Amino acid sequence: GLWSLVESSPVLTSTFDGATMTTPPEAIAVFGQAPNAQGKPGSGLEARLKAVLKLSRESPYAWIVVSGGAVRSSLREADVMEEWLLGHGMNPGRVVKDVQARDTVGNAFGMLTIFQQYGLQQVTAVTSHAHAVRASRTLAAAARRFGWRGTIRTHPCGAPADERTLAIEMGYTYVTAARAYG
Repeated sequence: GLWSLVESSPVLTSTFDGATMTTPPEAIAVFGQAPNAQGKPGSGLEARLKAVLKLSRESPYAWIVVSGGAVRSSLREADVMEEWLLGHGMNPGRVVKDVQARDTVGNAFGMLTIFQQYGLQQVTAVTSHAHAVRASRTLAAAARRFGWRGTIRTHPCGAPADERTLAIEMGYTYVTAARAYG
């Protein structure tokens, strides 16, 4: 079934905090999250962006893909992420934005479109611990749908998720992977 297809996808590897990557990524892609009431990244999104900064220093030639449209505010998540990254020293020429995504499936489609446009095959995807399984499985399913061939390493960051949150996320994982697969 779909789950076994997604679970065994050759385009997916998992890399956790502190793990050594065998090849440098050509892109570091970050899943968006709605900004806080002041239009700034909340603690979860800020943890993702700090991880992106660290990874970008380790891979200075990697593109930085920020993905997220205006979901819970009038601000586009990708714009908020770009502003934060630039304010923390990121070279603006490295940042590529997907401003259309409104959910995890939209993030996956937008990211893969950029990966294909730029000819990127080695990607690190950054998201929270709670979102990591759903994000990676959705990207894998969308990669199959798009016919994209490459490697996606998932880099979860921030606070670990509790069991209840992980259980809820697992339920969403089936839904988003199925939507992404088509």
